[in-house]
Amino acid sequence: MTPLELAEMVLAGRFIIAGEVRGATAKPSGYVDKKTGLSLTTILCTYFVERNCSRGFEFVKISKRAPQGVTDPTQVSLGVVKGKTYAFEVENIERKPGSLVAWMGAMEPQEVEIGTAATASPQGEAVAAALNLVKIETSPTDP
Repeated sequence: MTPLELAEMVLAGRFIIAGEVRGATAKPSGYVDKKTGLSLTTILCTYFVERNCSRGFEFVKISKRAPQGVTDPTQVSLGVVKGKTYAFEVENIERKPGSLVAWMGAMEPQEVEIGTAATASPQGEAVAAALNLVKIETSPTDP
């Protein structure tokens, strides 16, 4: 996924969080069904993502439930590589102390191609202007 495709998804109204994956796990999670009283176990997939924000960076914990019928965490393919940048469509987000907690939407994580310029075409320039994208570069400080 290019930055231009990512910007188009945002302009289409989809809520996307993009950042560098710091880790991903699949663990069993149990709960009790209040109606039946039965104890049920499901696999919870969690992605730990570091994203840039106005305050520097923040961590986002993005979770999703594995499909029904999957009972072993080793059967789940998380589809990410640690250290690469991915875009996640989220349905729900909540601010917790120290991080954001989100539930992933239907779209699987999509790798973002960092090397491509979002404003390489006139269409890209219009999308970047609409999103008011700013490239922040760090420079060494002089003592």
